[in-house]
Amino acid sequence: MIQIGEKIGEHLPVMETQNLLLRQFEESDFDDFRKPLADSAIVEWLAYFGGHKQSDEDAKLYLDWILEQKKTPKKERNYFDFAITDKTRKYLGHTMLAY
Repeated sequence: MIQIGEKIGEHLPVMETQNLLLRQFEESDFDDFRKPLADSAIVEWLAYFGGHKQSDEDAKLYLDWILEQKKTPKKERNYFDFAITDKTRKYLGHTMLAY
């Protein structure tokens, strides 16, 4: 379980519910991040990929792009990518929130 104020990797959770955490991505998320992107049953629902499975190389480029976006000041961004995990830190997926 996550304790109040406990960092996950480099960052505090961005959002926390009773069962889930939304947190910033880290390089160590790659193995979990790439798996759903290689699954045609999942990517068919992801508009960004046009229903096309992603190779490990493409998934790495995408994660690198997400990690690079963290360097952009928050006030200059209108979207944020988050890893979704349960309280045991098991990776469940990812999402992008925009305003």
